[in-house]
Amino acid sequence: MVGERAAALPADSAFDSLAAASWFFEQGSVGHSPNERTGEHEALELDTHEWAVEPLAVEAVASSYFESFPGRAAFDHALLMRDIANEWHESESVCAPPVA
Repeated sequence: MVGERAAALPADSAFDSLAAASWFFEQGSVGHSPNERTGEHEALELDTHEWAVEPLAVEAVASSYFESFPGRAAFDHALLMRDIANEWHESESVCAPPVA
């Protein structure tokens, strides 16, 4: 990803405001990533001691994962967190069938 700090989210974002996007992501602190075992996704939970984000204007973005599903996912926006005390915790892995 290539970008720089911005004053606001892109005009075509799915979110009406930075506050709305910030609230949405603050509620969902667990992320899943596929591992080598087919269908299993490892989980990490972000625990922040405070929450503050700012928008990024993105010039270029690439994801080999999402590019393998053309038309199913599109980049919306990026948020930057800086100087935030945090901890990462392992969470329970989930299994899902491979996407056809």
